[in-house]
Amino acid sequence: MSTTVRLRPGARPVRRGPGEVQFGLSPAHGIVLAGLTDREARLLLSLAGTSGASCDDVLAQRFGVSAERVAELVMTLGGHGLLVDAGATPRDPDSCCLAIPGRGNVIDRIREELAGVGAGRVITDHDQPTGLGADLVVLCAVDAIAPDQGRAWQDAGVPQLPVVLRDGEVVIGPLVRPGRSACLRCLDLHRRDRDLAWPRILSQLTSPTPDLTRRVDAAPARASTVGALVAMITLECLDSAGGPPGVSWHVALPLPEVCTRRWERHPACDCHIEAA
Repeated sequence: MSTTVRLRPGARPVRRGPGEVQFGLSPAHGIVLAGLTDREARLLLSLAGTSGASCDDVLAQRFGVSAERVAELVMTLGGHGLLVDAGATPRDPDSCCLAIPGRGNVIDRIREELAGVGAGRVITDHDQPTGLGADLVVLCAVDAIAPDQGRAWQDAGVPQLPVVLRDGEVVIGPLVRPGRSACLRCLDLHRRDRDLAWPRILSQLTSPTPDLTRRVDAAPARASTVGALVAMITLECLDSAGGPPGVSWHVALPLPEVCTRRWERHPACDCHIEAA
């Protein structure tokens, strides 16, 4: 069966040397394919640009490369995350509805950034768990987020993106997809497993009941940085692929340094029962 081949944005192929084609410039994502024939190299270079989607059988015929070899090259590119699903239909951000409850200049910057990129309708009610029919809710907090803060949206099946400002960093994610990924309570239970004192600490940082009125403020430059980062990740979450599951991004401030962490569902959380 024929496969449509399209490179992901930024994975531009360039000639590196005889029989070599390099994809991308980032050490974390780029690769070099060596030992290529001239025909194979020209085939790979033809994938550049927005019009670089083509069927593998068409590529085989056009460049005189065997179908088996084309399939091998395509598998190599896909295995390194260099391909996107050319048949996928990304969700149009303009048709989305986002709920961003709360107050403070950080939340204001997030709303402004999302409005600036045309991310659909943004619900800006400050204090109420509105937007239960939204496509995504961004939940912001200082120091820690209560495990029940997203309960209303969790029960309504609305994905939640937690954003927490704490000493020297902002933590964005993981994206909570009800019934499909770790929820906010899962995160809390994982923290309890690692630190027996966590429940006592959490009780001093959050309200006993979900509080959407607490301000989330930061110095202007930091607020703008957080707003841009959250908007960028939110757009990825709204895409059909949904972004990497269970991943949180920890960004040091004011000198940015990013690390990630992966979260799984907790076996003691009742979200397993709800999803059954």
